[in-house]
Amino acid sequence: ALLLWLIFAYGYLAGAVMLMFSGFLLAWFTVGDRAEPAYWAAGLVWLLPFTFMYREGEQEKEAREKRKLQREKLKEETEAVGRAIKEMEARLANSRRWRDRMAPLCNLAEDLLAALRPGDVASALVGNLPQLIPSADRFYCYRLDGVDTTGRVQMAAALPPEEGASGVYVLDELDRTCIQEGRAVISEDVRRTSVKVHPERLTGSVVIAPLTMRMKSGTTIGGVRQTVGALRVEAMQPAAFDRSDFDILSVMGDAAAGAFLNTDLYIAREQLAVRDALTGLLLRHVFFERAAQDMSRSRRSGASFSVVMLDIDDFKRLNDTWGHTAGDLVLKKLAAILLEALQPGEIVCRYGGEELTALLHNDVLRAERRVRRLIARFAEEKFLFPDEKGEMREVHATVSAGIAAFPLHGDDLVGLIQQADRALYRAKRLGKNQPVTARKR
Repeated sequence: ALLLWLIFAYGYLAGAVMLMFSGFLLAWFTVGDRAEPAYWAAGLVWLLPFTFMYREGEQEKEAREKRKLQREKLKEETEAVGRAIKEMEARLANSRRWRDRMAPLCNLAEDLLAALRPGDVASALVGNLPQLIPSADRFYCYRLDGVDTTGRVQMAAALPPEEGASGVYVLDELDRTCIQEGRAVISEDVRRTSVKVHPERLTGSVVIAPLTMRMKSGTTIGGVRQTVGALRVEAMQPAAFDRSDFDILSVMGDAAAGAFLNTDLYIAREQLAVRDALTGLLLRHVFFERAAQDMSRSRRSGASFSVVMLDIDDFKRLNDTWGHTAGDLVLKKLAAILLEALQPGEIVCRYGGEELTALLHNDVLRAERRVRRLIARFAEEKFLFPDEKGEMREVHATVSAGIAAFPLHGDDLVGLIQQADRALYRAKRLGKNQPVTARKR
């Protein structure tokens, strides 16, 4: 283009000089005197057409530059519109993904609100995860209740289910980072990092979200957040999870943490409703309900069972001598020994004060042998209590028991308890620290 412009300019100047020279010759022949202005005017008038031609060329050049700028501007605007359309399409696709996930997310929220046991929370998470994060190949949910030295914690849920069959999850470096820093961790390809993962974990994409609960604190307004577990999803393929998966798992982590807290509170409240706060034994009314069910089964099957009444010997003197705290410790120890000796399906309650009542699935002879061993085991216990001078003294306690069996000593629960109670008082009169069976009807 530059070469063409040079050729045009050279031709234009050469033509202008020739025409101007021709104009001067014509003016010389017509005017004759070169000193006259008409001579020079006649010579220069031939340049006017070329002046107009040059001006028109400049205007055309400006018009071409203007059209070029307009084309560039239109191109930029078209590209901007294209980018905006692509961004809107991406947002629309993301909105559609979130819309598709809203139904399982709402289902998860409803299931977690209805959960009363930790197993219910686990079922809710496992049941809704494939719809919420479809790219996940494995899923783990674990709680930090009692981490041992090897990093083994309680497995709350797993997908596939066989991954959680052992009920134990072993922490690796990614888990520890999430727990210690209290933040979500994502790795697009574990194989390309120096992070050490457990041999049983997948080595593709990994996302871990912490389960955090707000704990009450006397010095911090609103309490402090504490990590109590984590959710972990894995995929065999690298970069399998996007930002929406990350956000979904974080939401699931917060919801699961609250659900686990609710189940813990429910279980604790349930325990308070059915168990004695001091000994951990069943309350009296709960014992009667379950014992009535056992009696109905025994009537249908013809099986025998025994009711045992136990009472700590000289309990009032023990309280008066060593204090009520000492009496509570002795009572708790007896309850612990009883609970340890129970077989599946057998129950024991705190009947009142220092009296305990147990229901054993044995006839009277076998029940007496078991109770005799229990009494001997309790008599071997040593308790250390401070005396008035603050010196520790070794104290022993004993227990007496009365036993009544169904149907040998009665065919209703109240009657059996009365028979066992009478046998208990006979054991007291006979010297304490022994079991006595009821008299036959």
